[in-house]
Amino acid sequence: MILFVTGKPDSGKSRIAEDRAVQMAHGNLYYVATMKIYDEEGEKRVEKHRRQRAGKGFVTIECPFAVRQVLTAMKTPESSTLLLECIPNLIGNEMFENPERQMPDADGIERFLDPLYEELCEMAKAVDNLVIVSAEYDALSPEGKTESDWETSIYIAAIEAMNRRLTLFADEVVRP
Repeated sequence: MILFVTGKPDSGKSRIAEDRAVQMAHGNLYYVATMKIYDEEGEKRVEKHRRQRAGKGFVTIECPFAVRQVLTAMKTPESSTLLLECIPNLIGNEMFENPERQMPDADGIERFLDPLYEELCEMAKAVDNLVIVSAEYDALSPEGKTESDWETSIYIAAIEAMNRRLTLFADEVVRP
């Protein structure tokens, strides 16, 4: 089963994804944390998520990019439920932190996403259940003009493109 949970920031996506992963699991339960902490706000967000999933049985694996490697850390992937939190962090890490990747231009977003999408497909085949969390952002201001700089525009466009792929890929999509 592939469950894709996406929506606006702070809409309860993580809690829904965690609860559904717990319900779906009949083996090991893994939480793949992709967020890199840069400041106090990031630390508070991570701590909130840790408290929220405490006692639910998750084994946490921190993996900011190259997520396929988590499969080697899992005892029995074929009987495991894996929750990946979250696509915007993963894409941002791939764009800005992974020394093996380069920031795409507007025409190269789909090619940039191909290896990441392949990793997610590989993970989905290896595990019993895959729960993927993403987010949706408004890229344009009310006047129809881009609010953000070029890199942020590319980043948001990449998230939107991956969300479209994952919506088609998933067995179920939840938008709180």
